[in-house]
Amino acid sequence: MEARRHYRHRTLEERVKIRSEVARLRGSGMSVKEVSEVLGISRRDVSYWTRMNEPSRTVYNPDLSPRPELTYLVGAYPGDGRTAGQQDKKVRFKVADLEFAPLLNDLVAKVIGARLKSISLDGGFHSVSYDCAGLYDFLQQPLSAQIPLAETFPAEFLRGFFDAEGYASQTIRSGSGALTAISVGAANCNLDYLDLARRLLATLEMSSEIRMTNKAGQPREIRGRTYIRKRNAFQVRVDETDSVEKFQDRVGFSVPEKKQKLADLVAMMSIPDEWDRYNHFTDLYEKKGRKWMRRTDASIGRPPGPAPKNNSK
Repeated sequence: MEARRHYRHRTLEERVKIRSEVARLRGSGMSVKEVSEVLGISRRDVSYWTRMNEPSRTVYNPDLSPRPELTYLVGAYPGDGRTAGQQDKKVRFKVADLEFAPLLNDLVAKVIGARLKSISLDGGFHSVSYDCAGLYDFLQQPLSAQIPLAETFPAEFLRGFFDAEGYASQTIRSGSGALTAISVGAANCNLDYLDLARRLLATLEMSSEIRMTNKAGQPREIRGRTYIRKRNAFQVRVDETDSVEKFQDRVGFSVPEKKQKLADLVAMMSIPDEWDRYNHFTDLYEKKGRKWMRRTDASIGRPPGPAPKNNSK
């Protein structure tokens, strides 16, 4: 029985070099067999690279120099990035938010220099998927290798991380109908990423803290299905109002729904009375299940200010 062939995925540099050498040698008049012997690759590979008139599949030449777009993807990857495995080398993002998927799709295509691909549905999620060994290898690096990039563009790293894993939230005093505080947070099971986010927030003059939210073994419901947590879950939270305002100014969300809610909540905090804030909040938002959703008829909304009192006080 023939031994199973060990698969080794060539690096981007190797693939670009081989393609160039095959083109040069074939252009000089060498046969497929001769090129195979000179380069030490199979005849099948020579034929493949001879047919490739332009980079395709994993032969993109991504711009991996330090820049904001790449840093954003590095921040978003720990949340919604997916590993396709060493053999496929695909860069994948699976997201629940329909408005987040096109943003990621545009950025990945821009970074690797590819034509835009269509966004597919995969198990109820919106999937962005590109074959690119270079970007795959870059995103799969350990966090320690990504820190210099994150520190160079802290706002972009944080925006990617919070777009993927974050939220804007309000604190409503139970039973009293008073909106007492607002916060911004991001959840993840990897404490190293959360600690990096906390340190980067501090460099942008925002205070935050890390808290455990759920323990391993607890049930978790996602889209009507119940799962058992395999790891402890944590979150980094920005609770002080002035820090939340700085987050809006210096980091912000790119995902429209999150961006809108943060803007609404920051504006509401200019209303002095806690019950007026709550009234204004419920003018714009309604609770569906466990989540507060912006009303479809609240696209304009009235400006912050004293609202008519209801009976919740």
